[in-house]
Amino acid sequence: MTGPKILLVGKSDVLADSIQPELGRLLPGFRSQIVPAAQDVLDEIADPEVVACLAFVNDPSDEKAVLALLHGIGGKLLGVPVFTILSDDDIYRRLKFLEYGAADCLDWPADLQRVAAMIDVLSVRSRIEQRGLAGGMTKSRQPASTSKTSCNGKKLQPVVAGFVFASRAMRQLYQDIEAAADSDINVLLTGETGTGKSHVSRAIHELSPRRAKPFVVVECGGLSPTLLESELFGHVRGAFTGAERDRIGKLAVVEDGTILLDEVDCVPLDAQAKLLRVLEDRRYEPVGSNRVSKFRARVIAATNRPLDQLMAEGKFRSDLFYRLNVMEFRLPPLRECQEAIEPLARDFLKRYAQQASRPVTEISFSALDAMLNYHWPGNIRELRNCIQRAVTLCRGESLDVGDLTEPIRNAVGESGRHFVGCTTRPALNQLDSARREGELQRLMRALTKHENNRTQAARELGISRVALYKKLHKFGLAAAQL
Repeated sequence: MTGPKILLVGKSDVLADSIQPELGRLLPGFRSQIVPAAQDVLDEIADPEVVACLAFVNDPSDEKAVLALLHGIGGKLLGVPVFTILSDDDIYRRLKFLEYGAADCLDWPADLQRVAAMIDVLSVRSRIEQRGLAGGMTKSRQPASTSKTSCNGKKLQPVVAGFVFASRAMRQLYQDIEAAADSDINVLLTGETGTGKSHVSRAIHELSPRRAKPFVVVECGGLSPTLLESELFGHVRGAFTGAERDRIGKLAVVEDGTILLDEVDCVPLDAQAKLLRVLEDRRYEPVGSNRVSKFRARVIAATNRPLDQLMAEGKFRSDLFYRLNVMEFRLPPLRECQEAIEPLARDFLKRYAQQASRPVTEISFSALDAMLNYHWPGNIRELRNCIQRAVTLCRGESLDVGDLTEPIRNAVGESGRHFVGCTTRPALNQLDSARREGELQRLMRALTKHENNRTQAARELGISRVALYKKLHKFGLAAAQL
């Protein structure tokens, strides 16, 4: 028998008793096959007729297996949507499955008519895309396009100037900068160190009508006041000690292109006044010269320090701030968009593995789990350096947790060593107090036994790691140290 096939993943009787017959009624042209073990699904997906997976998550072991399945499908770039159905109503678990790439996550009893409609639409789209592929492709399933798409075919991760807009916040930012790119207004990029401000500025340039013109960067933070003015405006021979010949400034080099003033907060007050004059008059003079030149470029400024605070301290001119801040874009830190870690890590892995001619092509589930639990103070730059180092150390085809730096390997465990001085809210009555005390003791015993490895503690307690985090917050232990 041939035709599109749906894999039903899990051991629950619900699959055979309820879900399989109902899908057969709603999708008469489709076949369904029950695969009890999630780890066997990747082999079944090799069949090109598989158009979707539907996994029933009934207990913590199911949860881990299905998360590993989503990780494997994403790692191998297999364009098969995965729908999950949870036996309980836990919003945190639902969000976790969606962050790992599930096409949809529902509670039981689920609206199977909705699921069937989505599978039908996605299977038709898949067949249309396959017919549109170039000749010469074998019948076995091929990896999806290297363009950043979700498992349901929708383009989710725009890539501009080599920068992956990999989270919801960054995709919204992409839409905003795409709208602003056509204009010539000044843009201010704010965000912590390593969040990708220089890459986003180049993306704005690449999306603008000036893309064929020069893109010039001025590193304001590493120059003295004299050198900064020379870097911006240029100078003539003899303008100051050491000026042995004429120098063309970046304002001239950029022509009609885009100039990025990186670390603009470091510009001295005297130079700020001259920069303001350039932005207002669109004219400037090289240092030591009376010759007036026109300035025609677009200006993007970037800073990792709060300019409003610097203004209050008298270290940054308010008129320059309002001139630069016609439109501001804040780049979120990596800890605020955890969903971006995996696609960014995979992008860096592919890039550095090719550069170093290494055979590593995958990131293990344990390595990804450690990265998702790390707080990334250096943001995207730190993640990039981490993957580059790991690729260098990795000796196999899969980057594992042992290839990561020690702080990342210990990320799960170091969020709580011995819980000293922890307090809980007063109980309403003695029975409530006894229950809370017993639950707290069980938590602490499990965490102490596993040296605060929260994944292992959650496994022993028979709950998910997300449920464990909720309990730690309940008892005020989330930020406790050993």
